[in-house]
Formats: sequence, C-alpha cells, structure tokens
Amino acid sequence: MKTRPHRRRSPWPFVWTALGSAAGAVVFTRNFLEVEKRIDRLISLEYGPEDPPFRRTMSQLLGPPLLEGNSVNALQNGAEIFPAMLAAIQAAKHSISFENFIFHKGRVVDQFAEALAERASAGAKVHFLQDAFGCDCLHGEAMRLLKRSGVEVEIFRFLHLSRFNYRTHRKLLIIDGRVGFIGGVGIGDDWEGNGNSVHQWRDSHYRVEGPVVAQIQQAFMDNWMQTRAVVLHGDDYFPELAPTGDTLCQVFKSSASEGADSARVMFLLSIA
Repeated sequence: MKTRPHRRRSPWPFVWTALGSAAGAVVFTRNFLEVEKRIDRLISLEYGPEDPPFRRTMSQLLGPPLLEGNSVNALQNGAEIFPAMLAAIQAAKHSISFENFIFHKGRVVDQFAEALAERASAGAKVHFLQDAFGCDCLHGEAMRLLKRSGVEVEIFRFLHLSRFNYRTHRKLLIIDGRVGFIGGVGIGDDWEGNGNSVHQWRDSHYRVEGPVVAQIQQAFMDNWMQTRAVVLHGDDYFPELAPTGDTLCQVFKSSASEGADSARVMFLLSIA
C-alpha cells in the first residue's frame, strides 16, 4: 500500500500570527492602559489662593508662572463665542494660530474657513492645527479653501498607531500674539445658538488679553512643532505684552493620561 509522504508544515502562519498578536497588544497597551500614576489622595492645604505659598507652588508645579495684568472676558455658548472669535480673526494683521478638536462641516465651519482664508489671502500668517479624529471634513471644501488661500494646515496624528487615542483636545486661537481664546467650544453647528434646545450644545470660552496670552501661544507651539517641526517666533507671535487688567492668570498643559482620549487638555486658571 502506498502512503503519501509526510509534508512539513510551514512555520510562517504561526510566526505571522504571533507577530500580529504582539503588535495588537502593543497598540492596545499604549493607547488604552494607564502608563502614569494618578494622584487620588486628598491634598490638604494650610494656605489659600490669595496666600504667597499658593502662587509659588502653582507656578513651580505646573510649569509656567502665574502672571498679573490680564483681562478675561467669559463667553457663553455659540451665540457669544463664535461672533467674538470671528471678529478677532477678521481683525488679525500679522498672525493667527488656531488649534482645534471638533471641526464639523456646516454653516459655522464655512464661516471660520472663509474668515481664515480671507486673512491668509490678505497676507497674514495663518496656521491651523486640526485633530484628525475631530474633523469630519478632512478632504472637504472648507479644508480645500484654506489650503488654496495659503493657510498652513496640519492634521494632528492622522496615522500614529502607538498614539491614535492621544488626541489634541485643545481649543486655542491666538491673534497677533496679543488676543487669545481658550475654552471648550467645538467648531460646528451643534454649538450654534444659545443652548435653548436639546439640539444645541452649551459651552464656555474665554477671550484673554495681557501677558498670559504668550503662554497660550506657547501651548499652540508645543503641538505645532511636534507636527510640522517648524518654530514660529518673533514679534508676530510673541510681541511685548503690556498689562490690560488686574486678573492673575496661568495657562498650563496637562498630560495625555488626564482624561479620556485627551492629549494635554488646556486649562485656564484665573484669580480675580
């Protein structure tokens, strides 16, 4: 009786399966498991926000110092936020730095794209850093308009397997290095209006002037240099800033582990 010769199995299917499993484990670990220790114990204080130890501690622990001489104007909902931001963009003479998370096609996005494109066409240096996951129109008409008009557009972490869950949730707009906007609003029609219906999001944003605007600009530069590897500098971005009010402010960057799919969310601390 004839028997078939024993055929040796190829080891490659096993090898590829093992490599794929290892790669999947790395991606999952880097994006979804904690890599930093969290402070979950109550911090007891023997001083208050108006005491000198508070200033010294906050200035050193969080990085940038607390700065005096600022003015902060609180804006509520799209009805106040969008007109203020658009007016500031339209008044820009030298530079616009804009970092954003939500950018959803619609009326609001079209208004921002047209305003940014007009300033770029007029000769202002316009830099737009948009998160890849927060935009549903990466190849839409608004983006094409921005690029045609000379706006420098960068997409934050479009392909980055080890950090695809590390997004930029920063919402920063800096005009001529002198006026800054910071807060929680997304650029989309869902934020339009005054939060009067279940279809309208409510949010807060802040218009800031004074020395602390340079800290907002630095926060933008942090991700801009990571994405484009270009340093923006000089008076167009960091002009001399005189006091504009009596508010003590600080802008600092948090780490990627502080909050779900968050990449160093920006906070504003102000003490009247």
